[in-house]
Amino acid sequence: KTPIVVKDAWGFYAARVRNTYILEGITLLQEGYPPALIENLGMQAGMPVGALQLADDLSLKLVRKYESQAAELYGPRYIQHPAVEVLEKMLGELDRPGGKSRRGFYEAEENEERSLWSGLTEHFPVARRIPDARELPERFLFAQVLEAIWCLQEKVIGSVPEANLGSIYGWGFPGFKGGVVQYIADYGLQPFLKRCKELEKKHGPRFKAPGLLTKDPGRLLAASDGIKAK
Repeated sequence: KTPIVVKDAWGFYAARVRNTYILEGITLLQEGYPPALIENLGMQAGMPVGALQLADDLSLKLVRKYESQAAELYGPRYIQHPAVEVLEKMLGELDRPGGKSRRGFYEAEENEERSLWSGLTEHFPVARRIPDARELPERFLFAQVLEAIWCLQEKVIGSVPEANLGSIYGWGFPGFKGGVVQYIADYGLQPFLKRCKELEKKHGPRFKAPGLLTKDPGRLLAASDGIKAK
């Protein structure tokens, strides 16, 4: 195990960033993508399990709690994530909290293997659309990378190496990507920022690049030889 130092703040580091992966998967469900496709795309992006399965493993109540903590911390600056509507429906109307109940996005009787709940498409209908093979996996990764940069900007985590290590060993960010900040290095800073603007325009402010990337990238550049302003 490799210890990292994090600030005592909402969600700490790993849980806070991991939650963005889950929320993006839930948002795709709301947008009408098939549940099985969402899970496969998450793993195609390099994550160890699908976002909906991870939500169930943690419990939907806990996933929702992290968003409530964010709302409390940021106050009027907080913009509700589109996934919250789905979480509230699952927790309230549908009474499917995940976790130990074995009734969430997945279902299973005792001693049986889990499978996606057959009622999902009834309550979250599948839209007829052709999935964007590039955009959907990128949304999973960009959501995590951007939240990690916010954590660096807010000094929730103190260094780029810790952010990278924590992402791989803390919640399973794809190891072959080298970590959340190294992902930007491989993508190229300017292409990454351009892609953020495209995703922000299409999907909202959760894809807005933090000021640390747009106004003061020197802190990251100095901490990682791999990141170039190209």
